[in-house]
Amino acid sequence: MKKTTPLLILMTVFLYSCSDDSESKNEVDMVSPTVEFSIAGINSNISPGEIPVVSKQIEINIDAKDERGISKVEAFINDVKVGEDTSAPFKIVIDISSYTSKASLTGKYESYTLKVVATDLAGNSSSAEQQISIDNEMPSISEVSLQENTVINGATNIITFSVSDNEEISSVTIYINDNLITNIDDGNYELNLDTLELIDGRNTLRIEAKDPAENMGNYVVNFISDNTGPEISMESIVENQILDAVTGLDPQVSDKYTTIASFEILLGETSLVIFDETATSYQFDFDCTQFPTGANNLIFIAKDKLENESRTEIPIEIYRRLITINFPPNFFDPQLARIFVFASSTDGKVLDVERVFQETEQIYLRTINDLEADSEFSLTFAEFMTGAYGNWAELTTLQNLKPSNLDILNLKTEPRFEYGPTQPSSFPIIRFDPDDIVSG
Repeated sequence: MKKTTPLLILMTVFLYSCSDDSESKNEVDMVSPTVEFSIAGINSNISPGEIPVVSKQIEINIDAKDERGISKVEAFINDVKVGEDTSAPFKIVIDISSYTSKASLTGKYESYTLKVVATDLAGNSSSAEQQISIDNEMPSISEVSLQENTVINGATNIITFSVSDNEEISSVTIYINDNLITNIDDGNYELNLDTLELIDGRNTLRIEAKDPAENMGNYVVNFISDNTGPEISMESIVENQILDAVTGLDPQVSDKYTTIASFEILLGETSLVIFDETATSYQFDFDCTQFPTGANNLIFIAKDKLENESRTEIPIEIYRRLITINFPPNFFDPQLARIFVFASSTDGKVLDVERVFQETEQIYLRTINDLEADSEFSLTFAEFMTGAYGNWAELTTLQNLKPSNLDILNLKTEPRFEYGPTQPSSFPIIRFDPDDIVSG
């Protein structure tokens, strides 16, 4: 028997291998690739046999396989090419915003065929297709009861609106100032605006409606939240001011977002005057002589047309004015130490005291005692003087005066004497001419 050498075996294996590779390379590829696709966000959410509704833009994820490789994948809608991809992972994004949603005659969705074709390196191709409906119509939001720049307030403000779509509504979402407030899923399209949770001023309501195809309709309306009463400012009186005569009150009342409905002035619990919405000025002359003396409060209450209320209280004291005394220029003698004027009742009790200074032009004497207009009192001028030969005082008294018949006393400057070391002279007493007295 003839023996086979190892070298011969090796050569035989090599020749067979080369022959097999040559046959494999020359073999024609007749096998088509496999292809499947899905529409992102759609296919997983529909039932078998259900036609998905898409809108605006779709993203197709394609699974194409072939032993020798995929050359390209293409997408077609009703046999019109709309996209292509040549490298894995295969994905095609299609703009469908220009496609008609519904047939004009039937009002039904137009039927479209989405087809994906995969081609391998040998030119073999396979396809997969799916029926789709296209909905490019946005939901409509209308009949919103809240008008632009409406001023509202309080915890309860019911807002109603309507939502419609060519098919159906999948969600309605409400935002206030871009903050999510609520979702409406029961078809009851109303909401309550609680302005107590909002800042005063401009706010924004946004209604967002979506259909199953993710088309979104928006409605935006601006409104004003106002839970603050009118602003009240007062310059004619200050806190703890003494009032002893008719006093003009001129409060300034304004509201930032709406109009003034009413304004009332009270003394304590007593209403003095009420202005309505037609008032252009709130000036009022307050006659304190019609009320008891003592501490009290002037109260100012303003309401706007939304019933927002503001309240300002100013504590005051009511006195009775006894007399007004006017001093002429240079009445005060710089050589005199002090001048006082005081009023006293008929039983000798001091009602009021005021000191006269060089710059004094006018003083009021008044009392917290609740005197009648015809009550009598005395008026005394006390001059404490200092001279080269000592100090002395002069008192000048007017008696049986009444507030009802002596309102104002006008004084005149007395002639002054020169004081010398050898001939001192006494300062004359104060004298009154009939013209100096102004009766009530």
